[in-house]
Amino acid sequence: MKSKRTAEYVNYDVFYEYMKAYSKINEIEYYDFKLYRTDLLDMENADFLDFHYLSGQGAVKYSTVFADVMTSYDGAHSESVHLMNRGMKTN
Repeated sequence: MKSKRTAEYVNYDVFYEYMKAYSKINEIEYYDFKLYRTDLLDMENADFLDFHYLSGQGAVKYSTVFADVMTSYDGAHSESVHLMNRGMKTN
């Protein structure tokens, strides 16, 4: 069973646009792992303790992908290199 993501509970587009604008103004690279490609990071209900916290199994799964993304970052690529197979907007 797939997990219910934040996008199903709040207007995630508003949140996402705010975070993108904030990161651009403050020159911060922004990665949104909630919308990460599911073929690379497929989080399920068992990966969460509740709507906010990962389980041990989820923490290992997420941390592995996070470390891979961060160690492969060379400063020349935006999040679009790693993220989004769902038509999400990038800078």
